[in-house]
Amino acid sequence: MPKFIIPINKLPPPAQDGTQNLRFRITTDDKNSLSQWSTIFSVESVGQIDPDQVESNITALTADGPFEVVWNPNVTTSVNAHGTVDNELQAYDIFTKWNYDANFNYFGRVTGNKVTIYKPLPATSLRVIGQLPSHPIPTETIVRFQVFDTGVVPL
Repeated sequence: MPKFIIPINKLPPPAQDGTQNLRFRITTDDKNSLSQWSTIFSVESVGQIDPDQVESNITALTADGPFEVVWNPNVTTSVNAHGTVDNELQAYDIFTKWNYDANFNYFGRVTGNKVTIYKPLPATSLRVIGQLPSHPIPTETIVRFQVFDTGVVPL
């Protein structure tokens, strides 16, 4: 039986339930024979879920914003057999919550370990959550992908 190894950083982000659906096409080297698609394999995404929480902080660049959020880029996952996630190209989904009683809103997907957030008026507090990406764009925060949570910061 052949064995396929796909590096974690070559896979697309997993679905919200932490699974990846994989399918491949089998061909010959000379491409003269018929080819065939494999069945669809649904596997749990290893290395892209259940990350360790890392330290983060918020800095006001001026008295009324914008705010710069920086976090430790050394994110490791508890189920990753390969060690540290490739941080050079690592993307993060950022969610913001302005005011204590508001809901989280999807801010965007960023690469690197910092993001600048501009303050809407009026706002009395800010809370930012960063998580590993889920496919294609998450509509809500997903605890199993969460990397950091700044906690509520009064403004």
